[in-house]
Amino acid sequence: MLKAWAEPKSDGGCIYQVTTVMGKRDDPLLHIYARQIIERLSATTTKPLLLAISLKAENRDPSTFQSILNELFQNNAWM
Repeated sequence: MLKAWAEPKSDGGCIYQVTTVMGKRDDPLLHIYARQIIERLSATTTKPLLLAISLKAENRDPSTFQSILNELFQNNAWM
């Protein structure tokens, strides 16, 4: 389980933070996925993201993740 959030900077940009709350801590791919999601979400909300990601080994490819992102943002799943 990961927590991700955006912190505003003085120049108008954001600093994106991702921490592992529970589970596998040595998988950088999960942090990449969480950061990609919070970067896109921060354009529409300031809420932090609590995210559980579970992928089988054969589904850890960019096309699967892109499909997940597309589904997530088409349906506004965070609202």
